[in-house]
Amino acid sequence: MSKIKQVFERIGRLPRKTKIKTMLILAFVVCLTVSAGVYAWFNAQKKAAEMFKVEFPNALYINAGHREDRVNFELGAIDVEQLDGYETDEYGNIIYFAPNTYDTPLYLFDNGVQQFNEDDSPKYDTENGVPHKVKSKQYAFSVSGAGMDSFILQLGHTTNNKLNYRIYNAEQFTTIGAAITAATWDEVNPGTGEEEPVVHYESIVKYDTSANSHTEGQPVVAYDPFDDSEEANPTTLYYVKKGAALTDLSTGKGYLNQDGSSKLAKKQTSDTYYKETYKTYTNVQDNAVPLYCQAVIPDPADEDDLIEIDENKGFSRYFILEVTWQTNELGQSLANQSEDKETDMLYLSAKRN
Repeated sequence: MSKIKQVFERIGRLPRKTKIKTMLILAFVVCLTVSAGVYAWFNAQKKAAEMFKVEFPNALYINAGHREDRVNFELGAIDVEQLDGYETDEYGNIIYFAPNTYDTPLYLFDNGVQQFNEDDSPKYDTENGVPHKVKSKQYAFSVSGAGMDSFILQLGHTTNNKLNYRIYNAEQFTTIGAAITAATWDEVNPGTGEEEPVVHYESIVKYDTSANSHTEGQPVVAYDPFDDSEEANPTTLYYVKKGAALTDLSTGKGYLNQDGSSKLAKKQTSDTYYKETYKTYTNVQDNAVPLYCQAVIPDPADEDDLIEIDENKGFSRYFILEVTWQTNELGQSLANQSEDKETDMLYLSAKRN
């Protein structure tokens, strides 16, 4: 400190002109020293910022089909005891199935060639096949957003009824013809042993659009360029299942807290999901404990299935929720086999991955 004092005393004894020059030089040296430190700090911060991935503000919506308002994604009540509720195809024709299977429609073939009606609807083997009551219901919905390249689709539900829930990826089509083409693939004909194209009408979900029901305004969305004009916005759309189910209670796929092979959730205080809901309380009815499942979209194992991000462009992905119930050998529902059941609670959500 004394040396600094001596320096200032010597400066004070200098001539006025020399003193001014000396003070300017000292001020310049001080500014240079400070600026060098500040520059080093900002440079370090810039390098640190470059190391972090820039995340766009994200937005995520669950809506009905065609990105319409979620109020149109109304599950409502499922009447599994419809007296005349036989399964029909997209043309309104009753589907006939092979006896005791009820899984694959029994189409009519003539010398190995599938037969069709004049309206291009498939003919069924009514002589050897049998119809049965509706055992499934399908709902189209969408998840749209922006600023992310992956999200997690989550489903939670109680187990009061003998229902099975499956979620599928889906593709959107504006005509039934395009949907039929997408739902057609080659299968081995048991009669000829050769592969032949078979239309899977059960994979097609018809969706009637609602005017002025887009909650996100009209964003530019990859996979679904929306146009409000009547010509570009048909009143009826068709969704087709794409690939295997993302979640499936019957196999446990995607489920996080299923109790073994049962259709119930784990009722254990040591289970993470039970503990989050009920803490240490154990006096809970078995069917009231929710089952939780989830699927990462897009599938990390599928390199060709990516969400496109182009200057923060939005995206929209379509899905089909399929609700099925068990039937006996006569095709009669087992969902209410003993008594009327209470309503199941079902929760659908999406979050950024």
